[in-house]
Amino acid sequence: MSHGTHHWIITLQAPEGPGVFVATYSGTTTPPRGATRADAYASLRADIAAQDRRMDNANCLFFAFEDNEL
Repeated sequence: MSHGTHHWIITLQAPEGPGVFVATYSGTTTPPRGATRADAYASLRADIAAQDRRMDNANCLFFAFEDNEL
């Protein structure tokens, strides 16, 4: 199994009805050479929003992006 060079976790909160919808996503990725943490954040947010439109304008409650090695 191939694993990316970085592991990420993001928790987003979006309005839903009279309350809110909160979801946590995680995975691994290998960013392109020269990419920044901000680039990775923007890319991951766009990918998540493409899969779940509720997350288009969600608030980010937590974001971690770290090397995927011990």
